[in-house]
Amino acid sequence: MEEITIPQLKTWQSRKMLFLVDCREPQELTTGYIEAAVPLPLSKIKLEHQQGEDVAADGKTKVLPIVLEGIPEDKNVVFYCEVGKRSKEMSEWFTKLTGRESGSLEGGIEAWRKDEPVVPGVVDERYLRQIDRKSVV
Repeated sequence: MEEITIPQLKTWQSRKMLFLVDCREPQELTTGYIEAAVPLPLSKIKLEHQQGEDVAADGKTKVLPIVLEGIPEDKNVVFYCEVGKRSKEMSEWFTKLTGRESGSLEGGIEAWRKDEPVVPGVVDERYLRQIDRKSVV
């Protein structure tokens, strides 16, 4: 897991090399979010991961969030939360599960807000619906 600086994140954004994941809880999204981020709450991932482990132990298919399957291989995956603690955990979990490198935004959206704009209000409903989807792998 690597901590990603704001300048590095902005460079990847401008070059379309970024898949950005907001791992805060849905109620936190009303305080704003970074443009183009996909919401995927850490609590939801933990629950689905535990359920998937339980199913896999029974010899059946494993349940994973559909958004993990849809992350393009050619993008840099970066997670963020409010200050960086949950996103570090999410990044480590993602790398362990997928074998792909990922990073956590240093200082979270709190650091981003100091110098960069956030999209105000509520996240686009199509992204919120992704939180409740599941896919069988």
